[in-house]
Amino acid sequence: MPERVLLLLVPGYAETPKRNRILGDLKDQAEIQLGISSASILYNGYAGYRFQSGASRVDIFELFWQDVTEPLCGKKWYVRLFSGLLIALSWINPRTILAISRSFAWLLAFLLGSTLLAIWFYGTVAVLLVAAGNVALPAPVGAALAPWMAKASLLGVSMQEFWVWAWLSIVLAALGFRPDTIADVGDLFRTFLKNSPDSAGIPVRARFRKLIRDGVSSLYDPANYDSVRLVGQSFGVLASLDAIANGLPTKVDFVTVGGFLAFLVADEPSLCNEIAAATNSPSVGKWIDIYSTDDWFAGPVPNKAGSPKIQSVPVNNGVPLPLRISGRAHTLYFQNLSVLKILFEHEQ
Repeated sequence: MPERVLLLLVPGYAETPKRNRILGDLKDQAEIQLGISSASILYNGYAGYRFQSGASRVDIFELFWQDVTEPLCGKKWYVRLFSGLLIALSWINPRTILAISRSFAWLLAFLLGSTLLAIWFYGTVAVLLVAAGNVALPAPVGAALAPWMAKASLLGVSMQEFWVWAWLSIVLAALGFRPDTIADVGDLFRTFLKNSPDSAGIPVRARFRKLIRDGVSSLYDPANYDSVRLVGQSFGVLASLDAIANGLPTKVDFVTVGGFLAFLVADEPSLCNEIAAATNSPSVGKWIDIYSTDDWFAGPVPNKAGSPKIQSVPVNNGVPLPLRISGRAHTLYFQNLSVLKILFEHEQ
């Protein structure tokens, strides 16, 4: 364990977002598996944990971001429909088809995601048709449209009562799949990759860059720490990469956990430029890339330039084959002893 390390975690997407939830899970696993004691700390408004081992310590903080994003399922109905179509179109473009053809695991993950998106879209249309029948319109217009609105509402009810839809809903609920989640995640990636403006007109990437830069600036004090470790998990890999490629206020060691840049690069070749910018940036000391061989939603970082900074480390999260399609392996990195040892540079 290095002498004094500041570890900043940029987490992935969570279905039920809660500040410091993932950080708390990481803390619990480190205490149990590594046997290091911890204590709660508060610094410049950020809550975290301090791991002490003799004179050495690691302070970890979470740079929570889901309160600065706008979930698709919480937006207006016409935005949901239009964005759903954009997600579908982005998934069926030739580059995406070529990318998934390179990996059987990617193909299965793509088919699962597409199925969930189609189910979400069907359910969204059904709900909106039912709601259309209850819209109060001014008398002349309402009277003219009343028969059509009634028919739309009945169609929506019929769609909801369709036996295939009913059974799919039961099966997905039993398996723990939420179509809303795939829609939110798909929209998050689409808007981030396109750097679309949010409802306030601010580009999505600008919000994430500010959040990460502010976190580094507020928490890093050279008098308190010898080094900074920026850890990106899942979507946090993409957000952290963008922030590093555009410059951070201090040098960091970059650790990516369960990233899927290999797939995204095949779909968005411009990301190769961001990877190159990050490896050439004075903001990065070393880059340790951790991915699980049983995680169908992750893979090694494409290192086309052969940068010596990037060290890809395969691990195994121990998920049996039938559960891999559910993405179970993608959620278990911080329960993996090998990953914990890398994050804390801990030797037993």
